[in-house]
Amino acid sequence: MYLAKVVGTAVATQKDPNLEGAKLMLIQLIGPDGTETPDLHVAVDAVGAGTGSVVVVVIGSGARLTDITSPMPVDAAIVGIVDSVEMDGKHTYSAATGFVRAAVGVKSAAPATGPGAEGAGGARARGGRAGGGAA
Repeated sequence: MYLAKVVGTAVATQKDPNLEGAKLMLIQLIGPDGTETPDLHVAVDAVGAGTGSVVVVVIGSGARLTDITSPMPVDAAIVGIVDSVEMDGKHTYSAATGFVRAAVGVKSAAPATGPGAEGAGGARARGGRAGGGAA
């Protein structure tokens, strides 16, 4: 799983019939301190996120495992809306106040994006689990 920010929407009038009614969102992967990566994806929204939301995203075959996406030909799905992020015992994000960049005492690094890469630990999300934490 990955952290991402919803940066827009995508509309496709011609699409696979299984995508009818799916809300397509444009997401940008981010680090746990909010550092943006160049990685943009179109993801099916399974939890009702909006533009500007910080979300948990599943990329790959796991994206088809939600109740909403199971019949769809997708490889990216928004599965949680992030309430807060903590890294190394410091809060780096709150939905109420945004990112606190000074809280992270390490250089910002882009999250791993290859197969088998783990997302940022310590994220708490509505609508799902991230980093092993309960919502």
